Amino acid sequence: MLVVNNGETPSPSTGNNQRPIKYVPTHSHSPMKMCDLSASTSASTSFAPAKSTHFSSETLEGIYKPNAVPPLYSMSDLDVLGSLGEGFFSKVFKVRHRATGELMVLKVTKPSAVGGTSHFKQDAFFSKPFSEVAKEASMMSRISHENVIKFWGICIQTDSDDNKWDMHLLLAYCDLGSLSKVIRDQNRPFVWRHRVAYAEDVASAMEYVHNLGIMHRDLTSMNVLLQSVPSFQSNGTPQPPLCSSPAAHRIRAVVADFGLACEIPKKGEKLMQVGTTYYMSPECLNEGFYNEKSDVFSFGIIACQLIARIDADPDSGLYRTSNFGLDYMKFTPQCPADTPIDLLRLALQCCMKKADRVEAASGLCKFGSRKQLSIPAKLGKRYVFKYLNEEY
Repeated sequence: MLVVNNGETPSPSTGNNQRPIKYVPTHSHSPMKMCDLSASTSASTSFAPAKSTHFSSETLEGIYKPNAVPPLYSMSDLDVLGSLGEGFFSKVFKVRHRATGELMVLKVTKPSAVGGTSHFKQDAFFSKPFSEVAKEASMMSRISHENVIKFWGICIQTDSDDNKWDMHLLLAYCDLGSLSKVIRDQNRPFVWRHRVAYAEDVASAMEYVHNLGIMHRDLTSMNVLLQSVPSFQSNGTPQPPLCSSPAAHRIRAVVADFGLACEIPKKGEKLMQVGTTYYMSPECLNEGFYNEKSDVFSFGIIACQLIARIDADPDSGLYRTSNFGLDYMKFTPQCPADTPIDLLRLALQCCMKKADRVEAASGLCKFGSRKQLSIPAKLGKRYVFKYLNEEY
């Protein structure tokens, strides 16, 4: 997760120097992130305005694809409004662009999280942290979708001591926090219309990303952020941000944190096991070959969370089988009686074994467009679906 404004600690972007660990259910309700714990102690990050100096975008061309060099910003272009939180891999700050007033998020990777220092020279890049930030920026510059976090560009900054460069990502600010926060807040009403809409938003984003040949590898409810989208007044101007009318804004879900994203591998190309443990697919946890269908499994876990309003932690109710699959026999009784069957069916299909898992490009987005959702009724220990008259 990248940005929150409600006190929730963000889950930062990560590098891909992770070492695999086995899935072990615990009594902790904090999902474990795959990471390398051998890094040295983190250095502090300075936010002094960058010195006036000559910096050419040609310096980035060696790591970016042609015509993909992103916009460059200086720290002097930004006002830092405060810290939004930090995690093992990065810190995030709320900033305002001075020229436009646009609120953004500055994502600063901790040097020790990926080993070494984050400095780079004007004519040659040499540090691993820089390459990891550049990799994520390059990936984000290829993506443009309303349900994927907007990438504004790169902020460059000099260190006052050695006059070397640091590079940080600039991303859109999401004002309503994470989907995880909403799911777990039992005091907050959460109607089915909104749950299905958020699931459809995430499905739409992942369909788009997968069609680009990219897999996320860390799709979690913490990395799905909620963003208010203002409607327009009759004169064509947006509604005021603080307008109290319920119709003044709609809320959309956006997928964030592409720090572990990579190209979808070809058959036989084995990737390192990375991600957040409770959302990882069986094939990933078993250290086998995995591809974009692992993202589909993660989506299924998020859909189960939306249905039952529980953590992904097995101890909270999302039980796993001995092979790390979803134990739907234990999960289904936790589903409310009025659960839309289309959402429940999709969630369970996404969590099936890999060979039977629904394809991201063909199955994820279809359910949300249906005008009438069938509703299951509980009959003893079974759920009988009124609309299709079938059992699960």
